[in-house]
Amino acid sequence: MATVLRTPKFRVSFPCVFEPKAQAEGQTPKYSLVMIFDKEAQQTAEYKALVAEISAVAKEKWPKGVPKNFKNPIKKAEEMVSAKDGSRYSGFEDDDTIGIRCQSAYPPGIVGRDKKPIGKDDKPGFYSGCFAMATVSPSAFDQSTNKGVTLYLNNIIKISEGDSLSGRREAAAEFADIEVEEISDADFGLD
Repeated sequence: MATVLRTPKFRVSFPCVFEPKAQAEGQTPKYSLVMIFDKEAQQTAEYKALVAEISAVAKEKWPKGVPKNFKNPIKKAEEMVSAKDGSRYSGFEDDDTIGIRCQSAYPPGIVGRDKKPIGKDDKPGFYSGCFAMATVSPSAFDQSTNKGVTLYLNNIIKISEGDSLSGRREAAAEFADIEVEEISDADFGLD
């Protein structure tokens, strides 16, 4: 049976937790998210246990050393860049930030601090930029030239709100400097 680990608090990025999404054309759609760990989170016992278990799973699968092109789920900030323009993704501006992707073929359970389920249409909901904790299970994979360790996403608890990482601004902020005057039906000849 796979080891189940609880993560420390992280910032959520790229959440696909209500509907699965394929990472590339032709791949099986999966539920996933990227966990952003700041320097403080990386000092916790939970984070250190997660990194140690990823290493242990790799050493068990490949006792003589990891294979060439090994896919490590742990990514440094400078690795978290857009393929389009090479810029870092939102949330990875700090060089000390670490991103870890986790995924599952099955929808994760998602609850709020009150332990009540969070659904797709709940407001403010579960979004890129909120803070959460999760339970994950590391597992090695070895398929032809595709070798590495993945983290299976089990369950999530949303801890707190955070600024959205989507880059999209709220409508009120977009129009904060606009003064709108009253318009009557007469202004349109509709009296």
